Amino acid sequence: MCVAPTPSHLVWVDCEMTGLNPERDELLEVAVIVTDKDLLPLDEGVNVVVSPSSEALGAMDNYVARMHRVSGLLDELSNGVPVSEAQAMVKEYITKHIKTGGIMSGNSIATDRLFITRYMPDVHAILHYRMIDVSSIKELAVRWAPEIYSGAPNKKGGHRAMADVLESIAELAYYREHFLTGTA
Repeated sequence: MCVAPTPSHLVWVDCEMTGLNPERDELLEVAVIVTDKDLLPLDEGVNVVVSPSSEALGAMDNYVARMHRVSGLLDELSNGVPVSEAQAMVKEYITKHIKTGGIMSGNSIATDRLFITRYMPDVHAILHYRMIDVSSIKELAVRWAPEIYSGAPNKKGGHRAMADVLESIAELAYYREHFLTGTA
């Protein structure tokens, strides 16, 4: 069986949204950092605040609105850019490091991927279909190695995209060192 090589660079993504349904909710913030296979960032990444529609803002439930108010994100939306401009910025950043095939990585990354697919199709098109979801590794540690899980770094990102990306990278680095250490 011939298997195509897996791209080595990881494209770490976190999105903040008006809710969790990409059919009605919209992006508020997107952060991306590309790392090498050893989880070392290639640079500082890109962080973009997006200007959502007034309809999407008005439809936010109280929990989400409070979360984004406390984080300070709501105060920054007036300086946000249209989603088309955000898409161009994110794509330019990623393609500075890889042309195609970067593996999307992060925590609960499937939700972020749904929003990237809907609102940033040009970005989605340059990503590999595979993903690395740190949340899945965390769930395995909870079940198979609770002593390792209990030592994992605490998250403090406060629902801001770049802080969440950096915490996801640190969390995977922890699990790599303490949990994913088996030998064949």
